[in-house]
Amino acid sequence: MTSASPRSYTPTPKVLVVDDIADNRDLLKLLLESEGYLVETAAEGYTAIAKIEQQLPDLVILDLMMPDLDGYGVAQWVSQNQPFVPLLIVTGASEFPNFGNKTGLIADCIRKPIVFEELLEKVQAFITVSQNHKKSKC
Repeated sequence: MTSASPRSYTPTPKVLVVDDIADNRDLLKLLLESEGYLVETAAEGYTAIAKIEQQLPDLVILDLMMPDLDGYGVAQWVSQNQPFVPLLIVTGASEFPNFGNKTGLIADCIRKPIVFEELLEKVQAFITVSQNHKKSKC
């Protein structure tokens, strides 16, 4: 009788997409799910924080300009409460905000309109960083 060698379990990477525009959320969710990611969405900052507290994602894709609690507020909360959760900031601004140096966050920016290949490269890089951090904590 032969026994199968044990396989290491790698959980499906979890991404939280935060954007107040439903079409943007839906498009990113569709794209990321087609690449094998488990995707949650939030329409505003307070919902995003609640979802992060409920189940820690491997990455948060975060629009900056939202009503109520905007992306800056969410980034500040993450820096104080979950600084090892990477943030991929989505912005139409001509200059990128520099969250990493000010807060110690693991962060990067991508400009609208989004180039999907660039987005997927950054997502994969952040997922790798996030999962390596989780492994090192075990």
